[in-house]
Amino acid sequence: MKYSNEESFQLSDELKNYEFTFEMLNETVIASRLEFNLGANGTNPVWIGNVRVEHITGTPVNEDAPKQPLPNGNHVYNGTLDQGMDRLMFWNCSAGDTAATASVSEDARELHIVFYDRRNI
Repeated sequence: MKYSNEESFQLSDELKNYEFTFEMLNETVIASRLEFNLGANGTNPVWIGNVRVEHITGTPVNEDAPKQPLPNGNHVYNGTLDQGMDRLMFWNCSAGDTAATASVSEDARELHIVFYDRRNI
């Protein structure tokens, strides 16, 4: 099943960033995949990194709404800390008078939380 049209990019020997925005043409299939077809353009190495697919239009996701378990039975949404612009989609950090700032290192994909007392702000 095809989700979108293909996009071609001209590769070079310099590091570049590429973006491709597409509209989902079919319903989501949990076993779908993202393919990078590099063709027969020689034997030079190609590095692909920091790839992400994000929902950016349409009905917004309510991160705080009750959720069903994931297809694998997991109750932790975004346990891999890779969803959303700050990689913290579905995560909230606070309790009573205590609040927190959270961040995720893109390289290590580790959650860092700093707690503070709201009364001292």
